Amino acid sequence: MTGQRWYKSLRVLLALWLSIALLPLGLMAVLQTNRIAQDSEINANLALLSLTEQVAISEKSAVEQAFGAVRFLKTITPDLLDTPDLCAQIFSSFAQNSPSYNFVGFVPESGVMSCSSLGEVYDFERPFLLDEPGVAPVPPIVVDPAGQFSGGAVVIITEPLFDEGVFRGFVSVSVPHETLVPAVQADGTDGLIDVMTITYEGDIITSARGTDSVLLNRPADLDISLLQQRQTFEAISAAGERRTYAVIPVRGGPASIVGVWPLNAGDAMADNGLGQPAVFRILMWVCSLIVALLALHMLVLRHLTILCRAMDEFAATRSMSLHHDSHAAPNEIRALTDNFMRMGDDIVREEAGVENALRQKNILLKEVHHRVKNNLQMISSIMNMQMRQASSPETKSVLGRLQDRILSLALIHRDLHQSDTFGLVNVGTLITELVENAVDVVMPEGRGIDVTTDIDGLMVVTDQAVPLSLIAAEAITNAIKYTGATDDQTPWLKISLHREEDEGVFALSNSFHPGSAAGTTPERDSTGLGGTLINAFVTQLGGDVDITKNDTAYAMTIRFSVNDIVNDAPDY
Repeated sequence: MTGQRWYKSLRVLLALWLSIALLPLGLMAVLQTNRIAQDSEINANLALLSLTEQVAISEKSAVEQAFGAVRFLKTITPDLLDTPDLCAQIFSSFAQNSPSYNFVGFVPESGVMSCSSLGEVYDFERPFLLDEPGVAPVPPIVVDPAGQFSGGAVVIITEPLFDEGVFRGFVSVSVPHETLVPAVQADGTDGLIDVMTITYEGDIITSARGTDSVLLNRPADLDISLLQQRQTFEAISAAGERRTYAVIPVRGGPASIVGVWPLNAGDAMADNGLGQPAVFRILMWVCSLIVALLALHMLVLRHLTILCRAMDEFAATRSMSLHHDSHAAPNEIRALTDNFMRMGDDIVREEAGVENALRQKNILLKEVHHRVKNNLQMISSIMNMQMRQASSPETKSVLGRLQDRILSLALIHRDLHQSDTFGLVNVGTLITELVENAVDVVMPEGRGIDVTTDIDGLMVVTDQAVPLSLIAAEAITNAIKYTGATDDQTPWLKISLHREEDEGVFALSNSFHPGSAAGTTPERDSTGLGGTLINAFVTQLGGDVDITKNDTAYAMTIRFSVNDIVNDAPDY
Protein backbone atom coordinates (compact mmCIF):
# COMPACT_ATOMS: atom_id res chain seq x y z
CA MET A 1 0.00 0.00 0.00
CA THR A 2 1.20 3.51 -0.76
CA GLY A 3 1.89 6.03 2.01
CA GLN A 4 -1.17 7.82 3.25
CA ARG A 5 -1.67 11.03 5.20
CA TRP A 6 -2.46 10.40 8.85
CA TYR A 7 -5.21 13.02 9.00
CA LYS A 8 -7.11 11.14 6.30
CA SER A 9 -7.46 8.14 8.62
CA LEU A 10 -11.00 7.06 9.39
CA ARG A 11 -10.19 7.11 13.09
CA VAL A 12 -8.98 10.71 12.99
CA LEU A 13 -11.93 11.88 10.89
CA LEU A 14 -14.42 10.10 13.15
CA ALA A 15 -12.81 11.59 16.25
CA LEU A 16 -13.06 15.06 14.67
CA TRP A 17 -16.69 14.76 13.63
CA LEU A 18 -17.66 13.08 16.87
CA SER A 19 -16.07 15.96 18.78
CA ILE A 20 -18.19 18.37 16.74
CA ALA A 21 -21.27 16.23 17.37
CA LEU A 22 -20.54 16.20 21.10
CA LEU A 23 -20.13 19.98 21.21
CA PRO A 24 -23.82 20.70 22.07
CA LEU A 25 -23.72 18.00 24.72
CA GLY A 26 -20.48 19.50 25.97
CA LEU A 27 -22.08 22.94 26.27
CA MET A 28 -24.98 21.41 28.15
CA ALA A 29 -22.50 19.57 30.36
CA VAL A 30 -20.67 22.84 31.02
CA LEU A 31 -23.88 24.52 32.10
CA GLN A 32 -24.90 21.52 34.16
CA THR A 33 -21.52 21.16 35.83
CA ASN A 34 -21.43 24.89 36.56
CA ARG A 35 -24.83 24.55 38.16
CA ILE A 36 -23.59 21.54 40.09
CA ALA A 37 -20.53 23.51 41.13
CA GLN A 38 -22.71 26.35 42.34
CA ASP A 39 -24.94 23.91 44.22
CA SER A 40 -21.85 22.25 45.65
CA GLU A 41 -20.54 25.61 46.80
CA ILE A 42 -23.87 26.40 48.43
CA ASN A 43 -23.93 22.98 50.08
CA ALA A 44 -20.35 23.45 51.23
CA ASN A 45 -21.23 26.78 52.79
CA LEU A 46 -24.29 25.26 54.43
CA ALA A 47 -22.10 22.45 55.74
CA LEU A 48 -19.67 24.93 57.25
CA LEU A 49 -22.51 26.84 58.84
CA SER A 50 -24.03 23.65 60.18
CA LEU A 51 -20.75 22.39 61.62
CA THR A 52 -20.03 25.78 63.17
CA GLU A 53 -23.47 25.86 64.75
CA GLN A 54 -23.05 22.32 66.07
CA VAL A 55 -19.76 23.21 67.72
CA ALA A 56 -21.10 26.47 69.24
CA ILE A 57 -24.67 25.31 69.93
CA SER A 58 -24.29 25.56 73.71
CA GLU A 59 -22.72 29.03 73.56
CA LYS A 60 -25.33 30.29 71.13
CA SER A 61 -28.15 28.91 73.25
CA ALA A 62 -26.69 30.40 76.42
CA VAL A 63 -26.33 33.86 74.87
CA GLU A 64 -29.83 33.74 73.36
CA GLN A 65 -31.29 32.59 76.69
CA ALA A 66 -29.45 35.39 78.48
CA PHE A 67 -30.94 38.01 76.16
CA GLY A 68 -34.34 36.39 76.63
CA ALA A 69 -33.95 36.48 80.40
CA VAL A 70 -32.98 40.16 80.33
CA ARG A 71 -36.01 41.05 78.21
CA PHE A 72 -38.29 39.07 80.51
CA LEU A 73 -36.95 40.80 83.59
CA LYS A 74 -37.22 44.13 81.83
CA THR A 75 -40.97 43.60 81.44
CA ILE A 76 -41.57 43.04 85.18
CA THR A 77 -39.05 45.50 86.57
CA PRO A 78 -41.21 48.68 86.14
CA ASP A 79 -43.78 47.21 88.52
CA LEU A 80 -41.10 46.53 91.15
CA LEU A 81 -39.34 49.86 91.17
CA ASP A 82 -41.37 51.12 94.12
CA THR A 83 -40.75 47.96 96.20
CA PRO A 84 -36.99 47.38 96.23
CA ASP A 85 -37.19 44.50 98.72
CA LEU A 86 -39.69 42.59 96.60
CA CYS A 87 -37.65 43.30 93.51
CA ALA A 88 -34.49 41.94 95.16
CA GLN A 89 -36.38 38.87 96.35
CA ILE A 90 -37.73 38.10 92.85
CA PHE A 91 -34.32 38.64 91.19
CA SER A 92 -32.60 36.45 93.81
CA SER A 93 -35.16 33.68 93.28
CA PHE A 94 -34.69 33.95 89.51
CA ALA A 95 -30.91 33.60 89.85
CA GLN A 96 -31.25 30.59 92.13
CA ASN A 97 -33.58 28.84 89.70
CA SER A 98 -31.21 29.59 86.75
CA PRO A 99 -27.73 28.24 87.71
CA SER A 100 -26.21 29.52 84.45
CA TYR A 101 -26.52 33.13 85.74
CA ASN A 102 -24.32 34.25 88.60
CA PHE A 103 -25.82 37.75 88.78
CA VAL A 104 -29.19 39.37 87.99
CA GLY A 105 -29.90 42.97 88.82
CA PHE A 106 -31.36 46.35 87.97
CA VAL A 107 -29.05 49.40 88.02
CA PRO A 108 -31.09 52.64 88.16
CA GLU A 109 -30.05 55.85 86.50
CA SER A 110 -28.64 57.13 89.82
CA GLY A 111 -26.13 54.29 89.95
CA VAL A 112 -27.35 52.97 93.37
CA MET A 113 -28.45 49.35 92.84
CA SER A 114 -30.87 47.99 95.41
CA CYS A 115 -32.75 45.44 93.23
CA SER A 116 -30.43 42.49 92.47
CA SER A 117 -29.82 38.83 93.19
CA LEU A 118 -27.12 39.89 95.67
CA GLY A 119 -29.76 41.14 98.15
CA GLU A 120 -27.59 44.16 99.01
CA VAL A 121 -27.43 47.78 98.01
CA TYR A 122 -24.48 48.66 95.78
CA ASP A 123 -23.46 52.13 94.61
CA PHE A 124 -21.70 52.34 91.22
CA GLU A 125 -20.65 55.90 92.20
CA ARG A 126 -21.73 57.58 88.96
CA PRO A 127 -25.00 58.48 87.25
CA PHE A 128 -25.82 57.06 83.80
CA LEU A 129 -26.42 59.90 81.41
CA LEU A 130 -27.78 59.42 77.91
CA ASP A 131 -25.46 60.57 75.17
CA GLU A 132 -28.41 60.71 72.80
CA PRO A 133 -32.12 60.60 73.57
CA GLY A 134 -33.24 56.95 73.75
CA VAL A 135 -29.75 55.49 73.36
CA ALA A 136 -28.20 53.56 76.25
CA PRO A 137 -24.62 54.45 77.22
CA VAL A 138 -23.76 50.83 78.11
CA PRO A 139 -23.04 48.17 75.40
CA PRO A 140 -25.61 45.34 75.32
CA ILE A 141 -22.95 42.65 75.78
CA VAL A 142 -19.49 43.03 77.28
CA VAL A 143 -16.81 40.92 78.96
CA ASP A 144 -15.71 41.67 82.49
CA PRO A 145 -12.41 39.83 83.04
CA ALA A 146 -12.41 40.52 86.82
CA GLY A 147 -16.02 39.72 87.64
CA GLN A 148 -16.89 42.42 90.17
CA PHE A 149 -19.48 40.29 91.98
CA SER A 150 -18.42 36.73 91.01
CA GLY A 151 -14.65 37.04 91.24
CA GLY A 152 -14.16 35.51 87.77
CA ALA A 153 -14.54 36.46 84.12
CA VAL A 154 -18.14 36.95 83.13
CA VAL A 155 -20.13 38.03 80.11
CA ILE A 156 -22.65 40.76 80.98
CA ILE A 157 -25.86 41.05 79.01
CA THR A 158 -27.53 44.46 79.46
CA GLU A 159 -30.82 46.00 78.30
CA PRO A 160 -31.86 49.64 78.95
CA LEU A 161 -35.21 50.12 80.71
CA PHE A 162 -37.52 52.89 79.50
CA ASP A 163 -40.76 53.67 81.33
CA GLU A 164 -43.15 55.76 79.28
CA GLY A 165 -40.22 56.97 77.20
CA VAL A 166 -38.15 57.93 80.22
CA PHE A 167 -34.84 56.15 80.81
CA ARG A 168 -34.94 54.46 84.21
CA GLY A 169 -31.78 52.30 84.22
CA PHE A 170 -30.41 48.90 83.12
CA VAL A 171 -31.41 45.28 83.59
CA SER A 172 -28.29 43.10 83.56
CA VAL A 173 -27.53 39.39 83.60
CA SER A 174 -24.00 37.98 83.91
CA VAL A 175 -22.97 34.55 82.65
CA PRO A 176 -19.69 32.83 83.60
CA HIS A 177 -17.29 33.23 80.71
CA GLU A 178 -16.11 29.61 80.67
CA THR A 179 -19.66 28.33 80.07
CA LEU A 180 -19.78 30.21 76.74
CA VAL A 181 -16.51 28.82 75.29
CA PRO A 182 -17.27 25.94 72.85
CA ALA A 183 -15.23 22.75 72.88
CA VAL A 184 -12.91 22.57 69.85
CA GLN A 185 -10.28 19.88 69.31
CA ALA A 186 -6.92 21.19 70.35
CA ASP A 187 -5.09 19.68 67.35
CA GLY A 188 -7.58 21.05 64.80
CA THR A 189 -8.18 17.65 63.19
CA ASP A 190 -11.83 18.53 62.69
CA GLY A 191 -10.73 21.30 60.30
CA LEU A 192 -12.15 24.06 62.48
CA ILE A 193 -9.51 26.63 63.41
CA ASP A 194 -11.47 28.71 65.95
CA VAL A 195 -14.97 29.68 67.07
CA MET A 196 -15.49 33.18 68.40
CA THR A 197 -18.39 35.44 69.40
CA ILE A 198 -18.22 38.92 67.90
CA THR A 199 -20.58 41.80 68.61
CA TYR A 200 -21.91 44.06 65.91
CA GLU A 201 -19.47 46.67 67.20
CA GLY A 202 -16.60 44.30 66.37
CA ASP A 203 -15.73 43.35 69.96
CA ILE A 204 -14.61 39.76 70.61
CA ILE A 205 -16.63 38.21 73.46
CA THR A 206 -15.39 34.61 73.42
CA SER A 207 -12.85 32.46 71.56
CA ALA A 208 -12.38 28.71 71.63
CA ARG A 209 -8.61 29.07 71.17
CA GLY A 210 -7.99 31.90 73.60
CA THR A 211 -6.70 35.45 73.34
CA ASP A 212 -3.67 34.65 71.13
CA SER A 213 -5.83 32.83 68.60
CA VAL A 214 -8.27 35.75 68.46
CA LEU A 215 -5.52 38.17 67.57
CA LEU A 216 -4.33 35.93 64.70
CA ASN A 217 -7.56 34.50 63.32
CA ARG A 218 -9.95 37.45 63.37
CA PRO A 219 -10.50 39.24 60.02
CA ALA A 220 -7.98 42.01 59.48
CA ASP A 221 -10.55 44.39 57.98
CA LEU A 222 -13.95 43.31 59.27
CA ASP A 223 -17.11 44.62 57.64
CA ILE A 224 -19.67 44.69 60.46
CA SER A 225 -22.53 44.24 58.00
CA LEU A 226 -21.23 40.72 57.24
CA LEU A 227 -22.02 39.69 60.85
CA GLN A 228 -25.72 40.49 60.67
CA GLN A 229 -26.87 37.56 58.53
CA ARG A 230 -26.25 33.84 58.29
CA GLN A 231 -23.58 33.38 55.59
CA THR A 232 -19.98 32.49 54.78
CA PHE A 233 -17.35 34.83 53.41
CA GLU A 234 -13.64 34.81 52.68
CA ALA A 235 -11.27 37.33 54.20
CA ILE A 236 -7.62 37.85 55.13
CA SER A 237 -6.93 37.10 58.77
CA ALA A 238 -4.80 39.26 61.01
CA ALA A 239 -2.03 36.69 60.50
CA GLY A 240 -2.12 37.35 56.73
CA GLU A 241 -3.75 34.04 55.73
CA ARG A 242 -6.92 33.75 53.69
CA ARG A 243 -9.67 32.09 55.72
CA THR A 244 -13.31 31.14 55.33
CA TYR A 245 -15.62 32.58 58.02
CA ALA A 246 -19.03 31.04 58.85
CA VAL A 247 -21.42 33.49 60.56
CA ILE A 248 -24.26 32.29 62.84
CA PRO A 249 -26.26 35.29 64.17
CA VAL A 250 -27.47 35.14 67.75
CA ARG A 251 -31.23 35.52 67.86
CA GLY A 252 -32.32 38.46 69.93
CA GLY A 253 -28.85 39.90 70.44
CA PRO A 254 -26.41 42.15 68.55
CA ALA A 255 -23.75 39.46 68.21
CA SER A 256 -22.86 36.46 66.03
CA ILE A 257 -21.02 33.20 66.40
CA VAL A 258 -18.17 33.11 63.81
CA GLY A 259 -16.38 29.89 62.85
CA VAL A 260 -12.91 30.18 61.31
CA TRP A 261 -12.13 27.53 58.68
CA PRO A 262 -9.30 26.89 56.21
CA LEU A 263 -9.85 28.33 52.74
CA ASN A 264 -10.56 24.97 50.99
CA ALA A 265 -12.55 23.38 53.77
CA GLY A 266 -15.82 23.81 51.85
CA ASP A 267 -14.41 22.20 48.70
CA ALA A 268 -13.34 19.13 50.64
CA MET A 269 -16.77 18.80 52.22
CA ALA A 270 -18.53 19.27 48.86
CA ASP A 271 -16.41 16.64 47.07
CA ASN A 272 -18.93 14.28 45.51
CA GLY A 273 -16.46 12.04 43.65
CA LEU A 274 -16.74 13.86 40.33
CA GLY A 275 -13.65 16.01 40.82
CA GLN A 276 -13.34 19.38 39.20
CA PRO A 277 -15.94 20.23 36.52
CA ALA A 278 -13.28 20.69 33.80
CA VAL A 279 -11.80 17.26 34.57
CA PHE A 280 -15.26 15.72 34.47
CA ARG A 281 -15.99 17.25 31.05
CA ILE A 282 -12.67 16.05 29.64
CA LEU A 283 -13.29 12.56 31.01
CA MET A 284 -16.75 12.50 29.48
CA TRP A 285 -15.35 13.56 26.07
CA VAL A 286 -12.54 10.99 26.23
CA CYS A 287 -14.92 8.21 27.24
CA SER A 288 -17.28 9.09 24.38
CA LEU A 289 -14.42 8.99 21.87
CA ILE A 290 -13.14 5.69 23.26
CA VAL A 291 -16.58 4.11 22.97
CA ALA A 292 -17.06 5.46 19.43
CA LEU A 293 -13.60 4.36 18.26
CA LEU A 294 -14.05 0.95 19.85
CA ALA A 295 -17.37 0.55 18.05
CA LEU A 296 -15.75 1.71 14.81
CA HIS A 297 -12.95 -0.83 15.23
CA MET A 298 -15.26 -3.72 16.08
CA LEU A 299 -17.83 -2.99 13.38
CA VAL A 300 -15.77 -1.55 10.50
CA LEU A 301 -12.01 -1.18 10.82
CA ARG A 302 -11.30 -4.74 11.93
CA HIS A 303 -13.12 -6.20 8.95
CA LEU A 304 -11.67 -3.62 6.54
CA THR A 305 -8.15 -4.46 7.75
CA ILE A 306 -8.72 -8.15 7.03
CA LEU A 307 -10.15 -7.30 3.62
CA CYS A 308 -7.27 -4.94 2.83
CA ARG A 309 -4.68 -7.59 3.70
CA ALA A 310 -6.51 -10.07 1.49
CA MET A 311 -6.44 -7.53 -1.37
CA ASP A 312 -2.70 -6.95 -0.94
CA GLU A 313 -2.08 -10.70 -0.92
CA PHE A 314 -4.22 -11.12 -4.02
CA ALA A 315 -2.39 -8.31 -5.82
CA ALA A 316 1.00 -9.87 -5.00
CA THR A 317 0.30 -13.60 -5.42
CA ARG A 318 -3.11 -13.84 -7.13
CA SER A 319 -4.27 -16.04 -4.25
CA MET A 320 -7.02 -15.44 -1.72
CA SER A 321 -6.86 -16.78 1.84
CA LEU A 322 -9.67 -14.64 3.25
CA HIS A 323 -11.42 -16.20 6.21
CA HIS A 324 -14.27 -13.79 6.88
CA ASP A 325 -16.52 -14.06 9.92
CA SER A 326 -19.86 -13.47 8.28
CA HIS A 327 -21.72 -13.54 11.58
CA ALA A 328 -19.69 -10.76 13.23
CA ALA A 329 -19.42 -8.43 10.22
CA PRO A 330 -22.18 -5.97 9.34
CA ASN A 331 -24.20 -6.63 6.21
CA GLU A 332 -22.42 -3.92 4.19
CA ILE A 333 -18.95 -5.25 5.02
CA ARG A 334 -20.06 -8.80 4.27
CA ALA A 335 -21.47 -7.69 0.91
CA LEU A 336 -18.21 -5.85 0.12
CA THR A 337 -16.18 -8.96 0.96
CA ASP A 338 -18.38 -11.18 -1.20
CA ASN A 339 -18.02 -8.74 -4.11
CA PHE A 340 -14.24 -8.75 -3.74
CA MET A 341 -14.05 -12.54 -3.69
CA ARG A 342 -16.28 -12.75 -6.73
CA MET A 343 -14.25 -10.06 -8.52
CA GLY A 344 -10.98 -11.79 -7.60
CA ASP A 345 -12.26 -15.09 -8.95
CA ASP A 346 -13.26 -13.39 -12.21
CA ILE A 347 -9.85 -11.73 -12.51
CA VAL A 348 -8.02 -15.03 -11.94
CA ARG A 349 -10.14 -16.75 -14.56
CA GLU A 350 -9.65 -13.94 -17.08
CA GLU A 351 -5.89 -13.80 -16.48
CA ALA A 352 -5.70 -17.57 -16.90
CA GLY A 353 -7.46 -17.19 -20.24
CA VAL A 354 -5.09 -14.40 -21.30
CA GLU A 355 -2.05 -16.42 -20.25
CA ASN A 356 -3.34 -19.44 -22.16
CA ALA A 357 -3.85 -17.30 -25.28
CA LEU A 358 -0.36 -15.83 -24.86
CA ARG A 359 1.13 -19.31 -24.49
CA GLN A 360 -0.58 -20.42 -27.70
CA LYS A 361 0.69 -17.26 -29.45
CA ASN A 362 4.26 -17.88 -28.29
CA ILE A 363 4.12 -21.49 -29.39
CA LEU A 364 2.73 -20.43 -32.74
CA LEU A 365 5.39 -17.78 -33.23
CA LYS A 366 8.15 -20.21 -32.33
CA GLU A 367 6.69 -22.67 -34.80
CA VAL A 368 6.74 -19.91 -37.41
CA HIS A 369 10.41 -19.22 -36.65
CA HIS A 370 11.15 -22.93 -36.84
CA ARG A 371 9.45 -23.28 -40.22
CA VAL A 372 11.14 -20.14 -41.53
CA LYS A 373 14.49 -21.55 -40.41
CA ASN A 374 13.73 -24.85 -42.17
CA ASN A 375 12.62 -23.06 -45.31
CA LEU A 376 15.79 -20.94 -45.36
CA GLN A 377 17.91 -24.05 -44.90
CA MET A 378 15.98 -25.69 -47.72
CA ILE A 379 16.65 -22.68 -49.93
CA SER A 380 20.33 -22.89 -48.95
CA SER A 381 20.39 -26.55 -49.93
CA ILE A 382 18.77 -25.79 -53.31
CA MET A 383 21.32 -23.04 -53.90
CA ASN A 384 24.10 -25.47 -52.97
CA MET A 385 22.80 -27.91 -55.59
CA GLN A 386 22.67 -25.08 -58.10
CA MET A 387 26.28 -24.10 -57.33
CA ARG A 388 27.42 -27.63 -58.06
CA GLN A 389 25.82 -27.54 -61.47
CA ALA A 390 27.13 -24.04 -62.29
CA SER A 391 30.19 -23.91 -64.53
CA SER A 392 31.04 -20.23 -64.15
CA PRO A 393 33.19 -19.25 -61.12
CA GLU A 394 31.46 -15.89 -60.93
CA THR A 395 28.06 -17.63 -60.65
CA LYS A 396 29.35 -19.91 -57.93
CA SER A 397 30.77 -16.90 -56.05
CA VAL A 398 27.50 -14.96 -56.23
CA LEU A 399 25.45 -17.98 -55.16
CA GLY A 400 27.90 -18.68 -52.33
CA ARG A 401 27.62 -15.13 -50.95
CA LEU A 402 23.85 -15.31 -51.18
CA GLN A 403 23.86 -18.68 -49.46
CA ASP A 404 25.92 -17.20 -46.60
CA ARG A 405 23.37 -14.44 -46.09
CA ILE A 406 20.48 -16.93 -46.10
CA LEU A 407 22.25 -19.10 -43.52
CA SER A 408 22.72 -16.03 -41.31
CA LEU A 409 18.96 -15.44 -41.37
CA ALA A 410 18.39 -19.11 -40.60
CA LEU A 411 20.63 -18.86 -37.53
CA ILE A 412 18.58 -15.90 -36.24
CA HIS A 413 15.29 -17.76 -36.62
CA ARG A 414 16.80 -20.83 -34.96
CA ASP A 415 17.81 -18.71 -31.96
CA LEU A 416 14.33 -17.17 -31.75
CA HIS A 417 12.84 -20.65 -31.82
CA GLN A 418 15.08 -21.92 -29.01
CA SER A 419 15.00 -18.75 -26.87
CA ASP A 420 13.03 -18.73 -23.61
CA THR A 421 12.91 -14.93 -23.63
CA PHE A 422 10.69 -14.37 -26.60
CA GLY A 423 11.31 -11.03 -28.27
CA LEU A 424 15.01 -10.85 -27.26
CA VAL A 425 17.93 -12.44 -29.10
CA ASN A 426 21.45 -13.04 -27.80
CA VAL A 427 23.24 -11.47 -30.75
CA GLY A 428 26.64 -12.36 -29.26
CA THR A 429 25.94 -16.05 -29.74
CA LEU A 430 24.83 -15.45 -33.30
CA ILE A 431 27.98 -13.52 -34.21
CA THR A 432 30.15 -16.23 -32.64
CA GLU A 433 28.46 -18.88 -34.80
CA LEU A 434 28.78 -16.67 -37.87
CA VAL A 435 32.54 -16.35 -37.28
CA GLU A 436 32.94 -20.13 -36.96
CA ASN A 437 30.86 -20.83 -40.10
CA ALA A 438 32.68 -18.16 -42.11
CA VAL A 439 36.09 -19.54 -41.17
CA ASP A 440 35.00 -23.06 -42.20
CA VAL A 441 33.14 -22.11 -45.39
CA VAL A 442 34.72 -18.95 -46.77
CA MET A 443 38.37 -19.54 -45.84
CA PRO A 444 40.29 -20.73 -48.96
CA GLU A 445 42.20 -23.98 -48.65
CA GLY A 446 45.84 -23.63 -47.82
CA ARG A 447 45.48 -20.20 -46.20
CA GLY A 448 45.95 -19.59 -42.50
CA ILE A 449 44.45 -16.72 -40.51
CA ASP A 450 44.71 -15.71 -36.86
CA VAL A 451 41.14 -14.99 -35.62
CA THR A 452 40.71 -13.15 -32.26
CA THR A 453 37.20 -12.70 -30.80
CA ASP A 454 36.03 -10.71 -27.76
CA ILE A 455 32.28 -11.05 -27.94
CA ASP A 456 29.96 -10.45 -24.98
CA GLY A 457 26.45 -11.76 -24.70
CA LEU A 458 24.17 -8.92 -25.74
CA MET A 459 20.39 -9.25 -25.67
CA VAL A 460 18.67 -7.12 -28.31
CA VAL A 461 15.23 -7.05 -29.90
CA THR A 462 14.59 -8.93 -33.11
CA ASP A 463 14.46 -5.74 -35.17
CA GLN A 464 18.06 -5.06 -34.13
CA ALA A 465 19.32 -8.66 -34.14
CA VAL A 466 18.55 -9.25 -37.82
CA PRO A 467 20.41 -6.23 -39.33
CA LEU A 468 23.29 -6.57 -36.81
CA SER A 469 23.74 -10.29 -37.68
CA LEU A 470 23.65 -9.52 -41.40
CA ILE A 471 26.21 -6.74 -40.91
CA ALA A 472 28.49 -9.14 -39.01
CA ALA A 473 28.09 -11.91 -41.61
CA GLU A 474 28.81 -9.55 -44.51
CA ALA A 475 31.76 -7.90 -42.75
CA ILE A 476 33.32 -11.18 -41.56
CA THR A 477 32.99 -12.73 -45.02
CA ASN A 478 34.58 -9.73 -46.68
CA ALA A 479 37.36 -9.58 -44.07
CA ILE A 480 38.24 -13.26 -44.45
CA LYS A 481 38.20 -13.09 -48.26
CA TYR A 482 40.22 -9.88 -48.55
CA THR A 483 42.61 -10.24 -45.59
CA GLY A 484 46.23 -9.83 -46.52
CA ALA A 485 49.63 -9.49 -44.89
CA THR A 486 53.37 -9.32 -45.63
CA ASP A 487 55.32 -12.50 -46.32
CA ASP A 488 56.75 -12.69 -42.82
CA GLN A 489 53.37 -12.19 -41.02
CA THR A 490 50.22 -14.28 -40.57
CA PRO A 491 46.95 -12.57 -41.64
CA TRP A 492 44.82 -11.69 -38.65
CA LEU A 493 41.17 -10.86 -37.91
CA LYS A 494 39.81 -9.27 -34.71
CA ILE A 495 36.09 -9.14 -33.84
CA SER A 496 34.55 -7.65 -30.67
CA LEU A 497 31.07 -6.88 -29.30
CA HIS A 498 30.48 -4.94 -26.09
CA ARG A 499 27.87 -2.83 -24.37
CA GLU A 500 28.81 0.64 -23.16
CA GLU A 501 25.95 2.02 -21.00
CA ASP A 502 23.01 2.36 -23.44
CA GLU A 503 25.03 1.66 -26.58
CA GLY A 504 26.22 -1.48 -28.32
CA VAL A 505 29.62 -1.40 -30.03
CA PHE A 506 30.52 -3.88 -32.79
CA ALA A 507 34.14 -3.63 -34.02
CA LEU A 508 35.94 -5.58 -36.75
CA SER A 509 39.51 -5.14 -37.95
CA ASN A 510 41.77 -7.18 -40.18
CA SER A 511 45.23 -7.06 -41.66
CA PHE A 512 45.60 -5.57 -45.09
CA HIS A 513 48.53 -5.46 -47.49
CA PRO A 514 48.10 -4.33 -51.11
CA GLY A 515 51.02 -6.38 -52.29
CA SER A 516 49.82 -9.69 -50.92
CA ALA A 517 48.15 -12.35 -53.01
CA ALA A 518 44.81 -11.74 -51.35
CA GLY A 519 45.25 -8.01 -51.15
CA THR A 520 45.55 -7.60 -54.97
CA THR A 521 42.17 -9.06 -55.74
CA PRO A 522 39.60 -6.91 -53.88
CA GLU A 523 39.47 -4.03 -56.23
CA ARG A 524 39.26 -6.39 -59.23
CA ASP A 525 36.85 -9.02 -57.85
CA SER A 526 34.64 -6.83 -55.60
CA THR A 527 31.25 -5.81 -56.87
CA GLY A 528 30.63 -3.30 -54.04
CA LEU A 529 27.45 -5.09 -52.98
CA GLY A 530 28.84 -5.94 -49.53
CA GLY A 531 29.54 -2.32 -48.65
CA THR A 532 26.13 -1.25 -49.95
CA LEU A 533 24.41 -3.92 -47.85
CA ILE A 534 26.40 -2.95 -44.74
CA ASN A 535 25.40 0.71 -45.10
CA ALA A 536 21.76 -0.27 -45.60
CA PHE A 537 21.80 -2.55 -42.55
CA VAL A 538 23.47 0.15 -40.42
CA THR A 539 20.67 2.54 -41.39
CA GLN A 540 18.08 -0.09 -40.46
CA LEU A 541 19.89 -0.69 -37.16
CA GLY A 542 19.79 3.05 -36.40
CA GLY A 543 23.53 3.22 -35.78
CA ASP A 544 26.65 4.98 -36.95
CA VAL A 545 29.57 3.35 -38.80
CA ASP A 546 33.18 4.50 -38.66
CA ILE A 547 35.65 2.96 -41.18
CA THR A 548 39.40 3.53 -41.13
CA LYS A 549 41.86 2.07 -43.62
CA ASN A 550 45.59 2.30 -44.26
CA ASP A 551 48.29 0.28 -46.00
CA THR A 552 48.38 -2.42 -43.30
CA ALA A 553 44.92 -2.67 -41.68
CA TYR A 554 41.23 -2.18 -42.18
CA ALA A 555 38.89 -1.32 -39.24
CA MET A 556 35.13 -0.82 -38.93
CA THR A 557 33.27 0.29 -35.77
CA ILE A 558 29.47 0.43 -35.49
CA ARG A 559 27.67 2.06 -32.56
CA PHE A 560 23.94 1.68 -31.99
CA SER A 561 21.41 2.22 -29.20
CA VAL A 562 20.30 -0.88 -27.32
CA ASN A 563 16.50 -0.96 -26.94
CA ASP A 564 15.57 -2.63 -23.65
CA ILE A 565 12.18 -4.28 -23.50
CA VAL A 566 10.35 -6.17 -20.77
CA ASN A 567 10.50 -9.93 -21.13
CA ASP A 568 7.36 -11.51 -22.40
CA ALA A 569 5.52 -14.14 -20.44
CA PRO A 570 7.16 -17.57 -20.57
CA ASP A 571 5.61 -20.51 -22.34
CA TYR A 572 3.50 -22.62 -20.01
